[in-house]
Amino acid sequence: MPEYLPIAIILVVCGLTSAFVAMKKGRSFTYYFVVGSVAFIPVIAYLAFVQRRCKNCGAEVPKPYAKQENCPFCLRGMGD
Repeated sequence: MPEYLPIAIILVVCGLTSAFVAMKKGRSFTYYFVVGSVAFIPVIAYLAFVQRRCKNCGAEVPKPYAKQENCPFCLRGMGD
């Protein structure tokens, strides 16, 4: 087994974890996969405090409305 394989597996798992959290909040999967692979802890800390984004209109949805099905700005589904 190559020496770099365990490190590569850890990087992929960190990248996938941050990418799925970002996708749930309406952010880019690919961007957060790459950045989360390199800087996992800062990315997860950032995603913990960032607001959810509507996939239709791109507006930042305030926390009280984040659990609703419809965006308070465009009144369409938030695209889950």
